[in-house]
Amino acid sequence: PISLSSLLSPHSPDPRSPVPFDRRILRLHPRNMWKHSFFLLMAVLAISQRGVDADGLGLPNGGPGLRSNKSASIVQPDPTYFEPAMPLDFFKNIDPSKFEWMNKDEITPGGTTCGFLHARLGAIPRVNYPKVKVYVCVKFAEVQPAPRGNMAVHCGGPGSLSDCVYAMGSEMFLGPSAGTYNVISFDQRGMGRSEPTFVVDECMKETHDPELLTLQVNYLDEQSVRTASRIYKQRNLECWARKDFLLNSTARDGTTKSYHFLQYSGTRQLAEDIERVRRLVGDQKLSVYGISYGTTVMGTYATVFPNHVNLLVLDGSTCPDNDIVDWIDVLARSMNQRIDYFIASCEFGTQCGRKNMRSCVNKLNNLLQGNAKDLMDTLSLSPAKALIITTVVVFAYEDISAVLCDATEEGDYESIKKLLQALFEPQGVILKSLQDPDVDSHSKPTANELWFPQSKEDWPFSGYKMKASGSVCQDIIFGQDKTFGPYDEDLYVKTLMDLNLKYPGAGTQIPMFSPQQWYSATYYWPEPTPLSPIGNSRLTGIIAGQVYDPATPYICTQEMRENFKSATLLTSRSVNHGLNSAFDQGMRGGNGCISHYQRYFEQGYIDVPDGTVCESDAIGDVCTINEIITGQGCIGTHGFFDDDDTVPDDPPVLSE
Repeated sequence: PISLSSLLSPHSPDPRSPVPFDRRILRLHPRNMWKHSFFLLMAVLAISQRGVDADGLGLPNGGPGLRSNKSASIVQPDPTYFEPAMPLDFFKNIDPSKFEWMNKDEITPGGTTCGFLHARLGAIPRVNYPKVKVYVCVKFAEVQPAPRGNMAVHCGGPGSLSDCVYAMGSEMFLGPSAGTYNVISFDQRGMGRSEPTFVVDECMKETHDPELLTLQVNYLDEQSVRTASRIYKQRNLECWARKDFLLNSTARDGTTKSYHFLQYSGTRQLAEDIERVRRLVGDQKLSVYGISYGTTVMGTYATVFPNHVNLLVLDGSTCPDNDIVDWIDVLARSMNQRIDYFIASCEFGTQCGRKNMRSCVNKLNNLLQGNAKDLMDTLSLSPAKALIITTVVVFAYEDISAVLCDATEEGDYESIKKLLQALFEPQGVILKSLQDPDVDSHSKPTANELWFPQSKEDWPFSGYKMKASGSVCQDIIFGQDKTFGPYDEDLYVKTLMDLNLKYPGAGTQIPMFSPQQWYSATYYWPEPTPLSPIGNSRLTGIIAGQVYDPATPYICTQEMRENFKSATLLTSRSVNHGLNSAFDQGMRGGNGCISHYQRYFEQGYIDVPDGTVCESDAIGDVCTINEIITGQGCIGTHGFFDDDDTVPDDPPVLSE
């Protein structure tokens, strides 16, 4: 065990701690910018096996090392901190009744292939559970046997898929040690090619989608919130009642018992599936790396199986407890603070065109709310969506922001309406994927459409991408994982309305969009399966976060560090989600905050003191109001566009 004093001294590096990651976060097409998404990245897990009845293989390690163009220190890491993975022949010969490869010929150095884990539905020993199929992909190390062992990764969501091996297994995230780990990722139960699937008609009402319901809710209007509550209640009860979710198993005495899949497909079950795979691929310790919701996944693994964790990195953490009321409060508080800080930045600098932007945004919101019927009748816009569009202009185009604010001050709705008409034609930026395009084919990872728009429409089954592109996966996981959800309409309405008054987002109600989705996922959910609080006092690693993270509040990073008492806190003052996208004084890659945990992945120990804080560019220099109020990461002024990307340069015309 490592002493606490060794963690506090930068001269006595901890032999078992993680490091941050860098580069840009992939972004949604602006045509979909209204879809408030939890987006990319989340998790890390580790320590002592507890309650999993999964068969494993335990053959001795061995096999000659293969040549590589990497340096000797990368290819031959310190054995104090790393145990090599099993040779590739071991992977090829895994018992197919437990794990079935789609194409064994693709198990090669640097290759990527996938297969199905045949997992017991539950984990209690001596119970005859039915089996489910979990799709698992491995990106094999270029050097074999993998000198740093195996690493499980999760990009976040819930909803990210097995294509996560390409991004989080790349040098962008792992740094110089990329290519020396076997990187493992999953189509979580209910998602992608795993069977059964959540993607069924009864579960797919996209009630939180800004194009449908969320932006039509006025949190100052009780009847509006009450109407929303009834839609969510109907969706959750109909989803639960689908008969296909009842899985039967026959006991030895011939009796049949039914198990409900929506009680056995949450985060805890993913952690158990990770453990099953760890045992099957050689039973060595596993390094775990999660971003966003991935921190819940890997943090749960680390809590339940701490003795089986090697390195641990949790980046952009969710909160470590399962109280849904606490979660929505910190989400709304964080988004409210991000909006307030951005507006305040107008007083720090000159980028806004007006100093008192708070007054302009407040009055603009009131003006749009007062003309809600006309907005809907003539432009099919809710006031909240219209506010997003106009405030983009207020902050993005300094030369007309004063004109728009003057029109707002004078109550000139017609001028603002003309602006909205000019803005309503979609124009956007399509960023090329940074990831390997080899997805959505036989034996390859399942693509997440957010960052693989070119992937097949009919895989894993016809219409999957269209049906699963919204919140179905997120809502079903939160329904299972979280506790203290509402079962009373009056409580539902009061909670959301009070939260809006507490965190108004400069009068915009925008901090409520994400909390409404998560709270509603638990509304009338029949039988939750709550997670244990995440944490372990002995396990070392890196807990990383950004102060103005748009998706997972920084307070959750603080709480996660508090629960992993021997871990190291790494903080960026930046405004994005995941250290790969942090702005560190214009620097990225090896020069950014992420380089600290990339060194951890490389050397096996942490060489920065607990509480290290990385510098960042000013929020007003790297974010637009569009990015702030839609909860996106900020691209900034350093440029992420490829040569053939279309970037709108000119402001819309306010009047002729």
